[in-house]
Amino acid sequence: KQWYQRRVRADNPGTEDNIYDADTEEETEDEVATKIGLPILPNFFTGHRFFIHTDSFPEFDTIKHLSRHLIAFGGKVSDYMSKDVRFIVTQCSSWQPDFSTALSVNAEVK
Repeated sequence: KQWYQRRVRADNPGTEDNIYDADTEEETEDEVATKIGLPILPNFFTGHRFFIHTDSFPEFDTIKHLSRHLIAFGGKVSDYMSKDVRFIVTQCSSWQPDFSTALSVNAEVK
């Protein structure tokens, strides 16, 4: 018996492969989406980092859905305000004290 592990090949059950010789190249998200019939989403938010002002959203599900949409379209969501955050997502219609703090961290935040 070999000292290394062996696996049975699915395409030819009578043969075995060394697991270290297996293909390790991973498929891109677009390739996987195409294979399973999902549309490829545009990357509207690529290069943008968002902070969701959670105090303005009454339900956690809303925050979860917002995060999913921002990430699905190529954005990144921060758990806290940082100098990398460019946009604050909120339901507030008036200025909040937290926004002044955000501007002190990053004057270009919108």
